[in-house]
Amino acid sequence: PISFEAGELGMVSTLFSGQPSHAGLVAGPDLSLRWIPVPDIEQSLLQNRERLVLLVRFLAQRLREVQLRERNWLERGVTERVCATLARSMRDAPRRADGSCLLETTHEHLAARCGVSRPKLSMELKRLEQSGLLVLRRGAIEILQPGHFSPLD
Repeated sequence: PISFEAGELGMVSTLFSGQPSHAGLVAGPDLSLRWIPVPDIEQSLLQNRERLVLLVRFLAQRLREVQLRERNWLERGVTERVCATLARSMRDAPRRADGSCLLETTHEHLAARCGVSRPKLSMELKRLEQSGLLVLRRGAIEILQPGHFSPLD
């Protein structure tokens, strides 16, 4: 999580891309938010060197945080990676009346998201299936116990 103090400019990685950000925002005390158009931000930065330096420092810090998260992710084992990726995939997937969840995906796609080889992913999914946590289907994975999986990011 990132925290901002009063008067700080809250930036997300999608700020200059024009794409919507699906990040959540939790406020402790009451707060007021105001969207500042990108051209106004750019103009302000170009007119004030100190602001530009502050922005570069902020982005450098964010890059270091991302690198640390990436390193921690790479040091995790296959089981942790697969479970975390399944948990993230379930966030947007509809739940059935019995609580189960159907993920329409391929082993190839899931392996790429996990950062593991397809054979390692397949072995781990088979182990999870034998444990009764999921059922492998053609082009889909049925998660029988969604509560078992939790995101590690």
